[in-house]
Amino acid sequence: MNNFFKIIKNYVRNPFSELSSLNRYDWSLLIVIFGLLFIGITESLSVTPVRLEDISLRLFFKHIATIFLGIICFIFTAFVFDYKLYKEKKITLCLFIVIILMLVAVLVLGKETKGATRWLDLGIIKMQPSELAKIVFVLIATKILSVKEKIEISRNKKFFITMGYFIIFAALIGLQKDFGTIAFLGVIYTVILLIHGFTWKRVLITDLIFVIFATPLVLKQSYRMVRINDYLPALLDWTKSSDNVRNAIIALGSGGFFGKGFGQSEMKLLHLPEAHTDFIFPIIGEEIGFLGVFGIIFAFAYIMLKAFKISEQCDDYFGKNLSFTIGIMFAVQAAINTGMSIGVLPAKGMPLPFISYGGSSMLYSLITIGILFNISRKKQR
Repeated sequence: MNNFFKIIKNYVRNPFSELSSLNRYDWSLLIVIFGLLFIGITESLSVTPVRLEDISLRLFFKHIATIFLGIICFIFTAFVFDYKLYKEKKITLCLFIVIILMLVAVLVLGKETKGATRWLDLGIIKMQPSELAKIVFVLIATKILSVKEKIEISRNKKFFITMGYFIIFAALIGLQKDFGTIAFLGVIYTVILLIHGFTWKRVLITDLIFVIFATPLVLKQSYRMVRINDYLPALLDWTKSSDNVRNAIIALGSGGFFGKGFGQSEMKLLHLPEAHTDFIFPIIGEEIGFLGVFGIIFAFAYIMLKAFKISEQCDDYFGKNLSFTIGIMFAVQAAINTGMSIGVLPAKGMPLPFISYGGSSMLYSLITIGILFNISRKKQR
């Protein structure tokens, strides 16, 4: 145990010293993130008073509390812990054990909501461990694949070890009936393999095997087939979309260029049942218009491109691959959420990072962007 804390101590920085020299970090990234948080706060204030027949601001204040907690986590991952801490074997093992225990706890103690068991009620906050599992898996897989082959393990062995981790995460999350997160992890795992030099042939064969095994599980759930049956005809005619998607498209279209104005959304009045979480994007389009929608898309594109630039400038192989993957993670999640809102992707509960209401998603987003911000730190000359 002493050894464990000694390892952590070696990677701890003085946060006050770091905050006093922000010029060593990519501060433009910080501005974009806080811009998205501000949009999330204003839209939460607009939407949450009419959600779930609750005319109070209870959900809004919970959203603020979650952001506050997330910013504390951000400070730790951005300024306190050097990202190279996650290269340590004992640290990644500890993270793996903790997240696995949380995923198992959900299956044992979690309550079923809308046909899925994904949340742990901790009193102050409802935790969804599968959200945190995203970044933990990425840290573990990147750490393993970034090890020089000649020193420890062969390339093939690393491939099968990371696949083993993926199967464990996918199995536990699958038991929670959260196949959207599994698909997201599958996309990210594909990216991780490609940027570490594995061939397209091997990656595609791996993906095909996972799809073959996952298909019967998807077909087993009738509501998933309903989503697919709604989605396919809607690609040709948007009026055949599900009620949620159709209302989301109407909301986006009715906003025009400048929007109807803050708080003026009509679709938030229980026409979109998840307007404060999964369908926050159409409400933004309705209230702020095309200008706001374009700003959000631009912000996530900027985060991705900035992550690529940080990756290019990083002189550490682990940090280089990790920052690139984090950029893809945010881009993919934003693309899924916005694509679902306009009917080009099947409807799936996937929050919009930094904006949607949701404790676990907010914590995951701020922890992850904190790690990216940490990697952007320039060395002192």
